[in-house]
Amino acid sequence: MLQNDRVIFVNQRFQEMFGVTPEDVFNADFNLLDLVAADSRAVVKDRLRQFAEGAEIATRYEYTARNTANYDFEVEAFASEVQYGGRRALQVLLRDITDRRMAEQALRDSEERFRSAFATAAIGMALVDTDGYYLQVNDALGQLYGYSTSELLSMRYQDLTYPEDLIDAPRLLHILLHETPVFHQEKRYTHRDGHIIWAIVSLSTVRSTDGRPLYIVVQVQDITEKKHAELENERLLAQLQHRNTQLHTA
Repeated sequence: MLQNDRVIFVNQRFQEMFGVTPEDVFNADFNLLDLVAADSRAVVKDRLRQFAEGAEIATRYEYTARNTANYDFEVEAFASEVQYGGRRALQVLLRDITDRRMAEQALRDSEERFRSAFATAAIGMALVDTDGYYLQVNDALGQLYGYSTSELLSMRYQDLTYPEDLIDAPRLLHILLHETPVFHQEKRYTHRDGHIIWAIVSLSTVRSTDGRPLYIVVQVQDITEKKHAELENERLLAQLQHRNTQLHTA
């Protein structure tokens, strides 16, 4: 608590956070800004000036604090005007939010890595909503289907799925949303020019904190050449078996 630019009360938690004693902060030579990191002093100083001039101050703000061991940490400040000893005073509650800031930064770093991997992936990738509309696609997916990324964003995956493979789509979507978070399948798509694309598709559901499905991450790996080779081998094997059957029955 501050009054006339002087600290008049600190609790035990404040002392632990900053490594000070009441005698330290009540000393006439004590400067509150010594407990603020250099890049945040202008912000805190401006808040104190506003209060001294009688202006309404921001009730909540964040800044970087510094303890007596010169360790910087992030705090969230809640300021309010109170009466102390019949005079106007400023009460400030501080909360250490360093862990939260670190978690937020880690999340931003993770999201940036995902965006980079998404954009540059050699296989087709997309984010699809639960109705099948493309929310985000990478260049590799557009090249695979023969459409531009902007064109795909006005389409649904059903528009590209080979008609015979659409029959099983509702059941597979139900499995993904209600039974397993990750699903892999082999399916066919139709290229813009009409030819069939065979692919291994990996699907995973991203959910909100309350468990609600938000969107589906789709990875599409083209196996068309491999599939054609397999089908050709099956055709040749069936042809050979047919000839052997004819020889044995002749």
